[in-house]
Amino acid sequence: MTCTVKNYAVILALSCISFALQGYKPIGSVEKKFKTAHKKKGLFKSVDCQYSDALEIAYPQFNQLEAKNSDLYRLDKSRYDYYAKRYAHQVETRHCAPMYLKWVSEVVGYGIFATHDIKKGDLIGEYSGVLREVNPLVDNLDYAWYYTLDALDGTKLVVDGKDKGNELRFINHAEDPNTVRVDVLCKDGKFHLAYIANRDIPKDTELTVSYGSGYFTSRKMKVVPL
Repeated sequence: MTCTVKNYAVILALSCISFALQGYKPIGSVEKKFKTAHKKKGLFKSVDCQYSDALEIAYPQFNQLEAKNSDLYRLDKSRYDYYAKRYAHQVETRHCAPMYLKWVSEVVGYGIFATHDIKKGDLIGEYSGVLREVNPLVDNLDYAWYYTLDALDGTKLVVDGKDKGNELRFINHAEDPNTVRVDVLCKDGKFHLAYIANRDIPKDTELTVSYGSGYFTSRKMKVVPL
């Protein structure tokens, strides 16, 4: 179990993403809240991102990746089975916790905030985007989580929300975040990347996650505390 937790921590640290939107300017008043689907899609358009709440598969051999045949699953079967039992249906039906978008600062850009109280353990939503292979020579992975499993040839896979994704692409980093990434095994036999609340989150609180120290050190950046 200790080995499994350590491995998962390494995956989490290496799989961090940046949602900081330096260079973008707020639309209208900095107090404006983007609550409706129409307003959110307008915000997405302004940052050159297509809104989508579904995972798009751009890796042609994805169907050959069987989660239950992986060492990762076998080493921590009880945890993944628990996540599947509790969250799979919500992920499959594209459930997303009630949230709105709002400008935070020039440093981190926009963030996501709870529209209503969220309880510890509640699913925030699946991180949607394009699942594809990594090209380390040209890739910008600022909006991409490394996928749970590698490609068949060992190439790293990512779920990239830079050009297509949902509200969760705007989540900001915190050293003491109120959400955590989990891997939910769904009926399609695949892992889906999702966030759950790791404590009660009051209404109007910003939702945050840890990008992991690897994100900042690899970019020679300082952590920006929230």
